[in-house]
Amino acid sequence: MNDESQDFCPHCESILPLPVNTDILKCRNCTYQINLLNYSKKSVKYILNINDVNNLKYMKNKSEEHFGPLVDRVCPKCGSKKMSYTTQQTRSIDEGQTIFYICPKCKYQESEYS
Repeated sequence: MNDESQDFCPHCESILPLPVNTDILKCRNCTYQINLLNYSKKSVKYILNINDVNNLKYMKNKSEEHFGPLVDRVCPKCGSKKMSYTTQQTRSIDEGQTIFYICPKCKYQESEYS
């Protein structure tokens, strides 16, 4: 490996710290060090992939729409044996979260405080 592309120490694999008031980058875990001039042309590239909403499966077929994972729970309105759920903290932090269930067939909704 070329030292110019290192974000980790090539000897002990520790993360190399940011240099402070020095021209030498030193590993905190071992004796490895490198002159910062070797980093003068280093760049970092980030790639952020965002899902295309038009390609999501649940958006294409509204008849099978659900808003979370499916669980074994009987819908009281239509009798479907599966319901989807989401959770949210709706009360104070020392109390349990609220579970929101929705039937993928009839869209009946109910909530449960845990």
